[in-house]
Amino acid sequence: MAGNQNKLPRQLKAYNMYQDGDSYAGRCDTFTLPALAFLLEEHRAGGMDAPIQLELGMEAMQATFVVSDNDDKLFKLMGQSNVPIALRGGVQAQGKDPEAVVVNLRGMLVSKEDSDWAPGQKSTTTY
Repeated sequence: MAGNQNKLPRQLKAYNMYQDGDSYAGRCDTFTLPALAFLLEEHRAGGMDAPIQLELGMEAMQATFVVSDNDDKLFKLMGQSNVPIALRGGVQAQGKDPEAVVVNLRGMLVSKEDSDWAPGQKSTTTY
């Protein structure tokens, strides 16, 4: 326990999104990673006093990202399966060297929501 007293948390320092190798540097404002949860089923067979949970794999995952760009390439990927998206970044604790982080996702873009368009204001697209 004494070894963890002075360990500061690692913080995300920077990241970039890539779609099939194309960089979205300066255009991907936020990225929300999917929640990870097991799909469970209650099971109680003969001779058991109480039910147990059986793990049946993972629940469906959903990620969300916001880009400051009305990108035709992303729009054309709507509804296609197996779309590759990668996040590459680094986490770093104060006084420590940065550590690389890579997140690879593959799935379908199922929704697109544009922000309000107003002169002189940033517009974004949420996928």
